[in-house]
Amino acid sequence: MQLAKSMAIEWVDFCRVNTSSPGYIRTDMTAVNSQEMLNEWNYRTPARRMADPPELKGGFLYLVSDALSYTAAIDLIIDGGYTAT
Repeated sequence: MQLAKSMAIEWVDFCRVNTSSPGYIRTDMTAVNSQEMLNEWNYRTPARRMADPPELKGGFLYLVSDALSYTAAIDLIIDGGYTAT
């Protein structure tokens, strides 16, 4: 995130630089973990579940849209409340 903040300042006349920090996402990669681990991740996330990949698209569309024309160096957290705890 520090690199993105630095780039956002240096590239302000060239492009927008923002980041996204997704939480636990249900993928083939997470499916190989034990049920105990999956349960722990769900327990630690206030939404009590992992996100499905399509749930990220709204945030990503926002980051690339003109709605952020005056936004730089933000980190969009899409984690079901994980970082709020």
